[in-house]
This record gives sequence, structure tokens and C-alpha cells, in this order.
Amino acid sequence: MHIFQPTIRQPRQQVLPNVQVVQDPEGLMLKEPFGGYGMLLFLGSFAVIWNLITWIVLGAFWATQGLGSIWWVFIFVLIGLVLLFFFLRQLAIALRFGPGKLLISTWPLCLGSDAEVRFVRNIRGGATIERLEARLVCTEVATYQVGTDTRTVREIVWEETLPAAMLMPGLSMLDATWHVHIPPDEPPSLSVRRNQIVWSVEVKVHVANFPDTTSSFTLVVRPEVV
Repeated sequence: MHIFQPTIRQPRQQVLPNVQVVQDPEGLMLKEPFGGYGMLLFLGSFAVIWNLITWIVLGAFWATQGLGSIWWVFIFVLIGLVLLFFFLRQLAIALRFGPGKLLISTWPLCLGSDAEVRFVRNIRGGATIERLEARLVCTEVATYQVGTDTRTVREIVWEETLPAAMLMPGLSMLDATWHVHIPPDEPPSLSVRRNQIVWSVEVKVHVANFPDTTSSFTLVVRPEVV
């Protein structure tokens, strides 16, 4: 496989998001960000190191100053436990599902254009899939400074729920196809320092007796109207 690079000449100042598209034998494919084991390994290592350091500091303060004066350390203990819980949840999902992939018929998209998108994800361990929920979303992400604080605000500009996918019992792989249409009067993709317009396809997998998992794929929508 090789990285597909559109032949369209980009302006000197890059305003479109940098999204890698892989040329797969079945077509152009978007891979799920952070869907591999590398990110999971980093998250697990960070959670373990955080908890180890926190408990060492807690033990040292407890031995020298007593419990009453170190209540603030428990905030870091709580953060460590949340990190560990999140890692274990992601590990359980990774052991049950492979990374999600999205095959797309047209790349990049333009305002007013149409495309077929096909979501594929392997199932391991016989998970019982209840349903798939998919949507096409346009989100504005704005970052601004308030004094010394940096705040990021996300707002959905436009969204469309895609039709329900038909699922067969006993699946070993999720495979669903949808038709998507980019409205011509919505904003195109944008990626500058403090502002982003993000178009994405989000697919949520509802699993019986197991945490639900969501795959998100960023699209590139050019400003030309077709």
C-alpha cells in the first residue's frame, strides 16, 4: 500500500487539514486515528508510571507528615485511577475489535459533492453487535485566550444521521456502506492556528454487555462547489 497524494496544488498557507489516505486494493481508505496498539501501549505506560509515582509520593508524605496534611495528593491518585480505568477499557475494546477503516469513493470531497463510504472493522472474540449508528458531522473547533487560560470550544455546525445498517447475526466483521452528501451551503474544511472546521464520519458500535466503541474519520472538504 502507498499513501495517496492528490495532485491538486495546495496554497502556500495550508488551510486544509492534513489527512492521510491509503491506496488499498479495494479503493481509497482512511484509517482510524489512534486505532493501533502503539497508542494503547503509550496510554498504558503513562497510566502505570503516573500511578507508580503518585503512590510513591503519597507514601513518602504519609510517613513524614501524616494523612491530614496530604489530602491534595489524593487528587492525583484519583486522576491516576481514571487513567487506569480508561486504559483498561480501551484494552478490552482493542482485544475485541480491530481498528476501524473507512473506504471512500471520492477524495477529496467538495461542497455539494457525493460519495460512497464503506465502514469495515474486524470482530474478535464473538462480540454480539446490537446496532451501528453513523452520522456525517461538521464541527467548528475554536481556541481562544482568556487571560492566561487557553480555552477550546467545540460546536456542531451541521450533522446528518445516516440510515441504519443491516447486520447479520454471528458476524466476524462489520461491513456497512452509506451514501453521503456534502451540503453546498456549509463551510469547507479549515485548519488554521486557532480555528478548525472538521468534517467527519462517526460510526458508533453498540455491543451487548460490553462498552460501546466509536470510530471517527476526518474528511477533507474543499471550498469549490460542484
